[in-house]
Amino acid sequence: MARYPSFSIVVEWENARLSGAERAGRALHELMSQVRELSGDLVRPPQLIVLHEQQIVPRLVVERAVSKACGTEPPCELLIHATEGSDYYGQKNEGAQLASRRYVLFLDSDVIPEPGWLRSLIESLRPGVDVVGGGTYVETQSFFGRAFGLFWFFPVRSESMGLREVGYFYANNVIFRRDLFLAYRFEELPLYRGQCKLLADRLRRNGVRLFQQTDARVRHPPPSPRHFVHRALSEGYDLVMRARLAGQPAEAARGELSHQLANLHLRVESRLAHVSVGRREIVAAKALGRAYYLLRYAGQRWAMRSPEGAQRALGIRAPALPSPVDRRIGLKAAR
Repeated sequence: MARYPSFSIVVEWENARLSGAERAGRALHELMSQVRELSGDLVRPPQLIVLHEQQIVPRLVVERAVSKACGTEPPCELLIHATEGSDYYGQKNEGAQLASRRYVLFLDSDVIPEPGWLRSLIESLRPGVDVVGGGTYVETQSFFGRAFGLFWFFPVRSESMGLREVGYFYANNVIFRRDLFLAYRFEELPLYRGQCKLLADRLRRNGVRLFQQTDARVRHPPPSPRHFVHRALSEGYDLVMRARLAGQPAEAARGELSHQLANLHLRVESRLAHVSVGRREIVAAKALGRAYYLLRYAGQRWAMRSPEGAQRALGIRAPALPSPVDRRIGLKAAR
């Protein structure tokens, strides 16, 4: 007798552009292994939807990776979909629209699931539990990964706390009831990576509870040096744009630098119990953290002085900025 509901898995290929097709292939291979483990307990085979921006990522690259991971007898229905002018969140929205199962599971192309990840997520679903995120942590196999994991917003791997109610989710590792997601979606906004937080806020304001299954872990790679700079500048840009979206002056984000620097030492110290590091990694973490927050502040200043220039240079899509009134109307319509 089937134990688990039907679900579609949406994988974007945007992050694979940074981490490489080889890592994306490993992520898909682990995903397919876990789907096969559940096959006897599923009400119907899952659907795997892989999306790529056709002007940037050749279809053949994606097809090779998917074919190698899935083998000659894939355990799910496959769909490779080419997008046009769609960014990270846009690809997720398109994937959910194409999905045909009861639930839609978002997994990024650069994270690698731990054994048991999929079963832990699916077993968490029940009446009243319609949004479940997993735990995402920074890989610590390298010196840079250990140092970076001590301060970045993705933490290092920690002990499990099972299923718990939270106020957020990571868009790289989360499952939604599909009709609920389609009623809200990720908003099309001139941001780099702030849409998942805004979606979480909208859901909670409308009475939707968010949960995290800490047993459903995936490993996130530390950024490359180039991505380190880009990510920090983009986060600073996002702080300013989120303030504007909330109807606040851009200067409202000014205090972020002093706040982050003041808490850097505490953040690093609080994570030392969860990862084995030496003095060199601790020193490197604090130096990297200071550099990251200073770059983020530079991104804020850039966005305040020339938001259009920052958008172009950082490669951020720039749809029309909705007014606070438009956003309130959108919230009411989504109820």
